[in-house]
Amino acid sequence: MNRESSYFRKWMRISLAPFLFVGVVFCPRIHADTIWPEQRWEQASPESQGMSGEKLDAAAHYALSAGGGSGCVIRGGYLVKEWGDPQKRADIKSCTKGSLGATALGLALDRNLVDWDDPANAHYRALGRGVKANTETGWLDEITVGQLATMTAGFDDGRPPRLAYRPGTSGIYSNDTANMLAELLTIKFNEDLYAFMKREVMDPIGVSPSDWKWRNNSYRKDSVQGIKSREFASGLRITHRALARIGYLYLRQGRWKDRQILKPETIEKLVEPTSLPAPWDYYAVYWGSNQRGTFPDIPGDTYWAMGLGDSILIVCPSLDIVTVRLGTGSRKSMLPGSPNDKAWDEWGVRVAHFFKRVVEAVDTPYPPSSVITGVCWAPTSEILRLAKGSDNWPLTWADDGDLYTAYGDGFGFKPFVAKKLSMGFARVSGDPPKVRGENIRSESGEHLGDGAQGKKASGMLMVDGTLYMWVRNAGNAQLAWSKDHGQTWTWSDWTFKKSFGCPTFLNFGKNYRGARDRFVYLYSQDMDSAYEPADRMVMARVHRSRITERKAYRFFKGLDPGGKPVWTRDVAERGAVFHHFQGCYRSGITYNAGLQRYLWCQTLPGDSPRFAGGFGIYDAPEPWGPWTTVFFSEKWDVGPGETSSLPTKWMSQDGLRAHLVFSGDDFFSVRQVTFTAAKEVRQARTTRISIKNDKWLINGKLTYPCTEAEGLLMNLRAVNATFEDRNRPDFDADENTHRFLQALPDYIAHGMRAFTLNLQGGMPGYEGAVNSAFNADGTLRPEYLQRIERVIDACDRQGCAVILGCYYQRQDQILQDEEAVRRGVMNTAQWIASQGFTNVLLEISNEFNHRGFDHAILKSPTGQVELIKLAQETVPGLLVSTSGLGDGRIPDAIAQAADFILPHYNGTKLADIPKRIQSLKPFGKPIVCNEDDKTGSAAARAAELSVANGASWGYMNKEVNQYQPFQFDGRRDDVFLYDTLRRLTAP
Repeated sequence: MNRESSYFRKWMRISLAPFLFVGVVFCPRIHADTIWPEQRWEQASPESQGMSGEKLDAAAHYALSAGGGSGCVIRGGYLVKEWGDPQKRADIKSCTKGSLGATALGLALDRNLVDWDDPANAHYRALGRGVKANTETGWLDEITVGQLATMTAGFDDGRPPRLAYRPGTSGIYSNDTANMLAELLTIKFNEDLYAFMKREVMDPIGVSPSDWKWRNNSYRKDSVQGIKSREFASGLRITHRALARIGYLYLRQGRWKDRQILKPETIEKLVEPTSLPAPWDYYAVYWGSNQRGTFPDIPGDTYWAMGLGDSILIVCPSLDIVTVRLGTGSRKSMLPGSPNDKAWDEWGVRVAHFFKRVVEAVDTPYPPSSVITGVCWAPTSEILRLAKGSDNWPLTWADDGDLYTAYGDGFGFKPFVAKKLSMGFARVSGDPPKVRGENIRSESGEHLGDGAQGKKASGMLMVDGTLYMWVRNAGNAQLAWSKDHGQTWTWSDWTFKKSFGCPTFLNFGKNYRGARDRFVYLYSQDMDSAYEPADRMVMARVHRSRITERKAYRFFKGLDPGGKPVWTRDVAERGAVFHHFQGCYRSGITYNAGLQRYLWCQTLPGDSPRFAGGFGIYDAPEPWGPWTTVFFSEKWDVGPGETSSLPTKWMSQDGLRAHLVFSGDDFFSVRQVTFTAAKEVRQARTTRISIKNDKWLINGKLTYPCTEAEGLLMNLRAVNATFEDRNRPDFDADENTHRFLQALPDYIAHGMRAFTLNLQGGMPGYEGAVNSAFNADGTLRPEYLQRIERVIDACDRQGCAVILGCYYQRQDQILQDEEAVRRGVMNTAQWIASQGFTNVLLEISNEFNHRGFDHAILKSPTGQVELIKLAQETVPGLLVSTSGLGDGRIPDAIAQAADFILPHYNGTKLADIPKRIQSLKPFGKPIVCNEDDKTGSAAARAAELSVANGASWGYMNKEVNQYQPFQFDGRRDDVFLYDTLRRLTAP
């Protein structure tokens, strides 16, 4: 990961107005790989989390310069900086209000013990009645719970407090107002809040009793209605590490590991500036909040709790940071500032002055990627520059194999068009460095007008043969589409009215192959204009069949407590999918199938990025994150241009080599980039298949324990789940795979634990289909592998194996010679290893001695043994075999060389199955029939005989799963057979 300077830019603070976070929906960063502190915080270097150690040292020095104290900085769940004594408890004074007080209120709201607008005296009749003057006002019955929580109940700061204003008409900072809320909640919980908070919050988040103490009351009575009482105004003594855990609970939206302590929506309420006339315009519920952009030097989603002597707990979701600074509990430890600054006594100013030093230490908006650990750019001298004078260049990989794009403010590729266009179109063919661009003329699509005066494309995507284009500078953004590869365009009669001013599409493979689901995703900076940067990116999605319908769009709202995306119809409820303080601008996003990462290229805003400036590349396992930084530079070695992307067509099979297309220097600029991937990527899978003696184990445990089928591997021939026919462009291969994946859980529920796939498909090969993942030279086709990978991943997630075959009769002719056949085996084995698949078994050929094979190496036992050993040597530990014809026989040489034995029973009579199995038993290896075309009661009997004789059995339903149109309906494929399998495999 490359970092060349701090991302915090002084010129941005000067040139950009504060971003107003009104009605913002926070996006909690909770994913499977979220770091949770155990007994101690896990420590990491600042640099490993995208921060400058030197600048964090400066922030700590500043914090210590006023009376000492202690503190820490947490990023991404790691302790990256600490100063002072971590075991010393500090008196944090009014910071008690936000850390404990707001949290206790949130728990009461979540449990419906109180409501925000409830009259306070409905819960606590004695509230404020100890002062006669308060009763005389007649206002006590008007005070609400929400007013107590926001210092707008009208009480002054006396002890006891007096009503100075009518409730809800003015804000006065009043300590005993908070204390009265504490008494109210004590009554509602019917328990000492110390005991309650210890059990419900502090113990679950790992705060030791020795790390915090809540003193007895000093300013209020010691009990309320006979229950021990506490004060919210002050009283908490706590270590900085323990206080950071409370902040981390808020950062993770109220969740701690697998427990939801506070609801996310409750936290949003607690840290949102109140609309009531509070003491400060940034006051929330005992927290300060920068959502209104009060302090432009810190991100707008920052919020904090603070006490006398500047003990501060700061939470910043957009930077994934929690910061604690503990003072000494007196004014002597107030953070230093200018003696001439009259505003210095105002608490928010000091918070911002301190926290901006932490913000300045952030080198990248997100920590470094743990998957892509290195980036190497080709020399600037090797950058390919075409189409001089034109910019923009959103790209998509079309059904004809070419890239389609649009350019702005230029003349396109040579031969140039005669008149400068604000928006023109082009087809790009070939692969770098041999790339050729050809202009496409379109009366219905081309536009005139320089800069913001003319329409320009911001996103391009082909789905099912139709080109879709997002166009900016159209009164926000407008959609257009073309069914003839860009020659004519139809325009939507609607535009986005709010945000999404410069949307770009998420691109997958050729013609949208390899898409994760049936949706199309789009992203934009959260602005109505393409020319304004934002603090965050937003996202929407739409079903691929309804892209032209505005009402079909759903907007990303955030993540639920389980880390799954929440979508909303209302664009006003949109949340952030990506944060970068003052740095979200134009972008391009694609899926790298080889690395299984979404790669998002983002240009940094600047005066003229086409000639000089910076950009970043970020990666994530899902379209919504969690994001990490692959590359970041504020000043790249060449101008990055205003747009960039990594087209999927120009990514290598393993994902490690790609080409960046960018508009630097106003060209169609292409630069090769090579990624280095972490070795840990190969260990990310969850399902591992292995053999012990002649039994099958999944994740170290025997399959089907305590059943008749213990140690066996019942399987389904599903080769057509990934079928394609290059002679039939009307066949929707991705939809076909999608239908199979929908039925997968039902197959598994009825006993299947393995699924046979094949890189050259199945029986439609007899019908003249061209169905092969191999090119003529034995290399693999990424778009085919994407479907294979989708099925393998789905099986991995559900604890199942895949038997992956290389070659199928009537398709091996695609390979040019026997060397290509060998290379195909090696490439397949290497691909399995490179993806980290641990649930895949390799089958060299389906029915190797079938007369439909042409290459001699695929037709003889000797050739099969050679290929089995070649695969085993290429990837040691990979389990390899090959299957025979339907007579149930396997030659001895193959049985000896293979790791498991694959007979077929299509032509094998039921009475012969036991003796076929017994003839293979002496080899001491698992016997797995992975093809038998019997159905109904005959299939059920074949399964029973196989299990009874200690062999696995595999089902092939020719009429349903093998002939077009393919059907995948789980148990309904063959009810009798699947009910029998369930009986054999269920304990």
